[in-house]
Amino acid sequence: MTRMGRIERRVLGAAVPAVSAVIPSRDGSRGGNVPRLVEALAAQTRPPDEIILAVGFSPCGRAHNAGARAAGGEVLVFFDDDVMPGTDRLIERLLAGLEEAGLAGASQVPPGDASAFARALARGSARSELPVQSAFVETDMATHAAMALRREVYWKAGGEPHDTQRADDQVLRARVRALGLKVGVAAGAWVTHPLPGSLRPYLSARWEDGKAAAHDARVRPDLIYDTPDAGSAARPRVTPRPLRALRWGARFLRQAAGLTPVPLGQLAYAAGYAKGCLLPIDLPAPAPEERAG
Repeated sequence: MTRMGRIERRVLGAAVPAVSAVIPSRDGSRGGNVPRLVEALAAQTRPPDEIILAVGFSPCGRAHNAGARAAGGEVLVFFDDDVMPGTDRLIERLLAGLEEAGLAGASQVPPGDASAFARALARGSARSELPVQSAFVETDMATHAAMALRREVYWKAGGEPHDTQRADDQVLRARVRALGLKVGVAAGAWVTHPLPGSLRPYLSARWEDGKAAAHDARVRPDLIYDTPDAGSAARPRVTPRPLRALRWGARFLRQAAGLTPVPLGQLAYAAGYAKGCLLPIDLPAPAPEERAG
């Protein structure tokens, strides 16, 4: 949960940048993917004018706020540190999406070398995969994996929460919509986004997700959105905990019928949530650059 982060900047274009790519990363490497991602962004048909690495900031919302504050571009394009562009026109297409929306994201697909376990997760999960779109589509699947919005919109919306562990990009999407702007996925924009390749790391990740969700429900119940499945046209809503529990149960039963590892992950999530309720952990106070707004 440390907030002793650092900013690394790589300048690629104009001295006064128009487009800033922002990559939050806990260690600045992510197993060697960050350097590969940086090189892939530099090779885009429309490369960013600068790349900002926000290294060591945590949790995710604070990392994005810190990267956004350090960036100088009129447009911010955020990337998770474990993705890779699916096309060399990714940034070009995200920018085109901003002609229709306040926040434009990219479709997500598993890498071509994904394990059989990861592919089973993608089949069974509710929000891990979205096919490439032929036209801009309004959807809640515009996520941190790859998304673009104007700096003015990011801060007018209030940035991302600095007091939550897991509620971050879904809150930003809701805040952008509250400004009267569209949120969706741009045509032809996609990234490969890996999933855990075996059971143990998957269960560990879901356990941590559950603990984080319990923290957020305790400190910011007003920011807990019931997010729709990928491909759904529904908009997320802030719902009471009992209704979320009922939806979780219905989703669990549906996923259990799919013969994938996802139900085991749901049980790990529930166990982590219980742990987070019984032994809550508070976040340290944010540094100024990590604060929303």
